[in-house]
Amino acid sequence: MERDKRPDIHLFPIEITTQEDGLYRVFCPEMQGCWVDSPTLEEALRDIQEVIKLSVRSRVKHQEPWPQRETTLPIRVDLPVEIEMN
Repeated sequence: MERDKRPDIHLFPIEITTQEDGLYRVFCPEMQGCWVDSPTLEEALRDIQEVIKLSVRSRVKHQEPWPQRETTLPIRVDLPVEIEMN
C-alpha cells in the first residue's frame, strides 16, 4: 500500500498583539525564536506559518526536539468588531 502523499498537519498555538507602531506581532510560545512583525494580520499569519515550518525543518534536520501534539487545543482570539450605534 502506498503512503498518502499529503503533508502532515501540526497545530501550533500563536499569540497576536499589535505594536505601538501599528505592526502585528505574532509569535509561537512553544517554538523559541519563532516570531514576526508584519503590517497586516494576513501577512503576519502567513509569515509565522513559514517561520514555524522552517524552524521545524531545521530541528528535524539537526535531530533537535520540537513540540508535537496528539490533541487539538482551544484557541482564543480577541477580535475587534466596529459597531455603529445609530
